[in-house]
Amino acid sequence: MLYGDGENETKPENIKKILDDLMVNELLMVILAQMRRLEFEARKDVAAIYTFALRSRKDEMIAYFQRHPDIITILVNGYVPCASDTVCVLF
Repeated sequence: MLYGDGENETKPENIKKILDDLMVNELLMVILAQMRRLEFEARKDVAAIYTFALRSRKDEMIAYFQRHPDIITILVNGYVPCASDTVCVLF
């Protein structure tokens, strides 16, 4: 939806609405705080959304980080050991 696919182009109005909702409703923080609970493929999707927001709305994301300084801690704490010998990673 954010990047389109081989058959469908992205719609700027849809992208704007998704990013607006993420920022205004504080959904980005909620999703990032719950990353550990998501399956690997879902975490990859969240990472793609997060990266897209950073790239497309740089100034707004800087302001978002300033309003939520704990976001860095949340991201760093996402790297937790799993039950197996591997390490869970956010991205």
